[in-house]
Amino acid sequence: NQVAPTNLMNISEGTGNIDVFYRGALKNDDPRPPYIKGFVKVAGLKAVYVPRNLVFHNSNINLDFTGNDLYLRNSKVNCKSSTLYLEGSLLNFLNLYYTDPGKIVLDLRAKSPFINLEEFQSLLSKRTTVAKTSTSTGGKNLQKAVGQLNDILDKSNLHLNLAVDKLQFKKFVATAIKADIKMTESAISLNNVSVRNSGGNVLLNANIDQSGASNVVTINTKINNVDVTQFFTALDNFGQDAITDKNLRGQLIATADVRTVISNAGKVAPGSMRGKVDFNLTNGALVNFEPLQKISKFVFRNRHLENITFSDLKNSLDLEGTRIRINPMHIESSALVLQVEGIYGLDNKGTDIRVDVPLRNPKKDEHIIDDDERKARSMKGIVIHLQA
Repeated sequence: NQVAPTNLMNISEGTGNIDVFYRGALKNDDPRPPYIKGFVKVAGLKAVYVPRNLVFHNSNINLDFTGNDLYLRNSKVNCKSSTLYLEGSLLNFLNLYYTDPGKIVLDLRAKSPFINLEEFQSLLSKRTTVAKTSTSTGGKNLQKAVGQLNDILDKSNLHLNLAVDKLQFKKFVATAIKADIKMTESAISLNNVSVRNSGGNVLLNANIDQSGASNVVTINTKINNVDVTQFFTALDNFGQDAITDKNLRGQLIATADVRTVISNAGKVAPGSMRGKVDFNLTNGALVNFEPLQKISKFVFRNRHLENITFSDLKNSLDLEGTRIRINPMHIESSALVLQVEGIYGLDNKGTDIRVDVPLRNPKKDEHIIDDDERKARSMKGIVIHLQA
């Protein structure tokens, strides 16, 4: 803790074995490059990496110096309930350490049987800058060494190839996770992320920009054949209560291009979500949906509005901050036909949805195979025009 002060790394437990050979210049103007060969082995490490507030316990770190390069071999990091097995390299580490720390890349491969993402939530925060303070035992040379180490940790880049058997974040649980992650001084990029969830799979690319006061996140994702009830439950109904996991059934396919702001606590900033979502819900059902149950007191009493089924429901939604724009959508169900378009206000303001409901029973048109003909036939007769 005297070499790496408590505002950088606070070590409370562990044992170490060091066997290194070092050759280097004694004078600053000596052109001969430094050279180091040997190993550092740390076992039973318990420590806090203060700038990211990451707490490790019972961890093993094995560093292998081979001249200019540094290798991480057969290492294990425990963070509360999460475990990571690590292998990696820092090529040309020794030269770049002194000349250009911003070019250092830690190329890391990590495997894990289980990760709880909440334990790594501090990565959403900016790295805390370590104050340059004097040490009781060090003097100027020690302060300089600590400053160099802090520079390395601050400016170097991480490239992480990750494979996880099971991952959890609050209610969201996924399996068979694979991801390619890059971390720089001011950004985190998630590339080619693949997870299994809710009976289907999710593919994702995302970028987290940490250069400003908040985390600006851009997401491009494809959702393939997930159970919509489980998916809405896992994602806490996307922060809305209009239609929830208690109302929806079916298999969901969707794509989304979204830009939003996320706090350091991992919560979406209200009104910050913008982008577009295309979805297709097959073999679906709308169950115990209160607005329709209220309507059934006056009309469609014998059409079982408490459980409406539909074979195919697809549309595009435009996310506009506190509003969701519903593009014209034709819905054919077991009980009734609807044509819907308008604005849904997430903050209970600005909702303006127009709904056309023909009184014609859709069962009369079940025999029509042509989609356009069936759609045209369904809108004949008396049509109720509603505005919400």
